[in-house]
Amino acid sequence: MNGFAKRFFKIESGETAKVIHFGLLGAFLQAGLSVGITTADALFLSTVGPSKLPLIYLLTPVIMLGYTPIYAYFISQKGMRWVLDVTLMILAGGGVVFFLATSWASGFAGGLVYYLAKLYTALWYIALYSLFWNFADNFFDIQDGKRLFAFFSGGLALGGIVGGALVTELADYVKAEHLFLLWSVIAAITIPLCRRIQAKWNPVDGDDFAENSRASVWRETRQTVSVIKGSRYALLLIGLFFTNLLATTLCEYQYMGIFSTGRSSEDLARLFGSLYAGVNVLNLTVNFFVFNRLVLRIGVRNTALIQPVVYLAAFFLYRFDYGMAAGVMGFFAYQGFLTSIDYNNSNFLFNALPGQWKQRMRTLIEGLCEPCAAAAVGVFLLVAQNH
Repeated sequence: MNGFAKRFFKIESGETAKVIHFGLLGAFLQAGLSVGITTADALFLSTVGPSKLPLIYLLTPVIMLGYTPIYAYFISQKGMRWVLDVTLMILAGGGVVFFLATSWASGFAGGLVYYLAKLYTALWYIALYSLFWNFADNFFDIQDGKRLFAFFSGGLALGGIVGGALVTELADYVKAEHLFLLWSVIAAITIPLCRRIQAKWNPVDGDDFAENSRASVWRETRQTVSVIKGSRYALLLIGLFFTNLLATTLCEYQYMGIFSTGRSSEDLARLFGSLYAGVNVLNLTVNFFVFNRLVLRIGVRNTALIQPVVYLAAFFLYRFDYGMAAGVMGFFAYQGFLTSIDYNNSNFLFNALPGQWKQRMRTLIEGLCEPCAAAAVGVFLLVAQNH
């Protein structure tokens, strides 16, 4: 990397290889996730239908209530590096399992498989984001994060572009369920990259799990909840994320309904692949050229106001023009502005949590806020559909 590129991306001497490795890790994780989400959404909407999405919203908290305390426990017991290794192995095997299940199942079993596939991708949409940033936090301090995290977000966006483009191209040649195998391949390729990062660099503060080696899952969770309850700032973050995620879930429900009308699973795979590729071009641009300058100009608190304004514009369009343009606007509001601006800004907000408990607090807050907001929207939609 030449001197101009280093200055532009604010990379200091000796950091180039480390930054590139973490950028690639984010790209691989996001590419696989984009493929998996696109495939599961296409199959679910074309076979089960968008009217059943409220059930997904209600069931997601059940999955997360099981996942979140267990993963928070293993983070404290085994360390983030071990957890990420195991996660990649699960993803590599999970793609194969869902390919076989969606290919062979039929009737009632087939419908159940599509529910499970949708829930599986919903879990990893929440969990992988938290895992990646917790992992990166281990290797970069707060000041490094301010310089470099936007670059890593650009890596995530680049992975989304590649994943969406692969789905768009392959949907013309293979059935939608075959794309789950692509997710497995990408996850398997990511494992040696993750191992190389762990072998080549050490965490900034070391793994902080030794002191908690005898804690149980319940005790670990109870301690983390107690710390959260004692922090007014953490409670404020929970309120902020919860209300924002209410709007996010409603926005997703609206554009899913618009996109699914009159399209087969292959048509939906191509559509979602194109949209994911397109929206991540926006994310890449914002991450590399806009976000850091935006935060420096208007501050973290004012940046947090952008997403509510974008959602207001999206719901205004839903109300007066419930068509493809509104669906695309809603998709970009969720997968674009939320990802490239609001989620990046959240990394700065999470940096202010108590350092010793930051990983566990973040895992619980992110792992529970989104599914609980989804459940609240699910209840509302089940009631609203009858009126």
